[in-house]
Order: sequence, then structure tokens, then C-alpha cells
Amino acid sequence: IILLSDQDDRWVAGRARLLVDALESSNALVVTSNSNYMDGEGNPIDFPVPVLKGQDSNRYMWNIIGIFLGRASYYGCAMAFRRDIVPLILPMPGVASSHDLWIALASNLIASNLHLDAVTLTRRIHGRNLTTSRRSILSKLYIRWLHGCSLMVLASRYAFKADVRRRLRAGPEP
Repeated sequence: IILLSDQDDRWVAGRARLLVDALESSNALVVTSNSNYMDGEGNPIDFPVPVLKGQDSNRYMWNIIGIFLGRASYYGCAMAFRRDIVPLILPMPGVASSHDLWIALASNLIASNLHLDAVTLTRRIHGRNLTTSRRSILSKLYIRWLHGCSLMVLASRYAFKADVRRRLRAGPEP
């Protein structure tokens, strides 16, 4: 199991155990949690992002649509995944807009992303975060085009790599 992390965030006590337990007690290959936020000095702040809900875990197509609409909060630093998904997500192609959304698209495409209602980290928000950057309408359209290209790459990997399909269908290794 691989847990992703950003160097300037703070993990909530018990984060690793919660994410590992969620993966071990489910058939999911990816688990995604929620975050609290702090400023560059470590002070708590309100940061308006949609919250992932456990009840939406099985709404895979709606989750993908949410990614395209920019209304899904999938952050790599709030994820953990099994190594079984690695043949699908690596190598990450140049058309992927970010590793966060690449993994989220992949795991929702194969119906294997478990959302946790829990907050497992506090993300640091400062002037250099990509999350906080304002984008033009052309930039937003370009990113949506990249998402479409990413889905095509993922679908072709899944469709044409029998070893990937076999490993994913077999479920998690013991």
C-alpha cells in the first residue's frame, strides 16, 4: 500500500492506519479522504472546496463528471492505493493534468475508489499552490480536454493490457 504525501502538510494522528484499514477491509484499489486547511504559518483557515462523501464512493461516472466540472476534490496527498493499480497508472502520460486527477480518473474508471468522510490531513495553502491558482476559461477548457485524453489513455491501457485487467479483476493481493 502506497500513501501519498506533500512535504508541507500535516498528517492527522492515525492517518496511515485509517487509510490502510479502509483498503484492507474493502476491495477498493484506491482510498481518498478529506482535508482541513492551514495557511503558510500553520494557522487554520477556511478553504472552499467540495467535500468527498463516503456515500458517493460507488457513483463512479458521477465522480468522473465531477472531475470534468471541477467539482471533485481529489488530492493525491489525501490518497492511498494498492500496488495492484500501478500497471494502470504508470507511466503517467504527458496528457495527464496532474497525478491527483490521473489516479482519481483511473480508479473511478475501473470502479475502485473508496471515499472516506474522514479528514486525514491538514493541507498547507500558500501562494504557490496549484489548487489556488486562478485559471482563464481557455485554460479550464484545455484541462478538460486533457481529462478526456487521459480517459482515452486509461481506457486503452485497461482494454489492451490483459495483465492489467487480470490483476485488477483478481482483486488485492494478500
